[in-house]
Amino acid sequence: MQAVLVPGGNRAAVHHNLRAVFARRGFRRLLAVRLASQLGDGLFQAGLAGSVFFNPEQAASPLAMATAFAVLLVPYSTLGPFVGVFLDRWSRRQVLFAANGLRATLVLPCATLVWHGIDGAGLVITALAVIALNRFFLAGVSAAAPHVVDEPRLVTANSFATTVGSATYSGGLAIAATIFQATGSGLHPYATVAASGAVFYATSAVLTLISFRVNALGPDDPASASEPLAGALAAHARGMVDGLRHLVARPAA
Repeated sequence: MQAVLVPGGNRAAVHHNLRAVFARRGFRRLLAVRLASQLGDGLFQAGLAGSVFFNPEQAASPLAMATAFAVLLVPYSTLGPFVGVFLDRWSRRQVLFAANGLRATLVLPCATLVWHGIDGAGLVITALAVIALNRFFLAGVSAAAPHVVDEPRLVTANSFATTVGSATYSGGLAIAATIFQATGSGLHPYATVAASGAVFYATSAVLTLISFRVNALGPDDPASASEPLAGALAAHARGMVDGLRHLVARPAA
């Protein structure tokens, strides 16, 4: 207890935990996979949101802006409760690889639509698919963390990775904003920035493939995988309904 109360003791403990976390090669590799992907997120989402939906030249309507926010946020709300069902059954290494491989592919037609100023259903559906796959990726990275970090330092590892990942995403937004300021108006810079996200998604996918064996990141609970998929999804849906009923019955919440 005395050591904890010494000024700077907590900071020294944090530094010690971070050094121990970075000593694990698996953590460094998983962090690189995450950062490459989140840099791609910043670039792609900046190009998407700044082009068709929020570009003054396109005279974006309130409906277009609402659609943009739906594209960015709905996948997290609707898919979040169900992602774990799949991560308990599929190789998380394969999930990370496939999610970013597919995103790298889907970004290209999406950027092409932006290039030509086409903001119809095709753009919305493609963008939704790219961002929905990100939900699988981020959940998969978090689920894989216990396989590359010792349990006592798992909180430190997750906190650091999440914070640095958010900073990297913001860095992607800042890079995109700098490019837009330098190149001026027009859809082509937005499309180019959005398309550049594919490079980082592909980089993340390749890093995943060469850094980990198929089952190195889990799952490791055969009992969960043996439950029928439809039954597990239905159980999660019932849980969501129960949660909503719980909130409706408690107006203060």
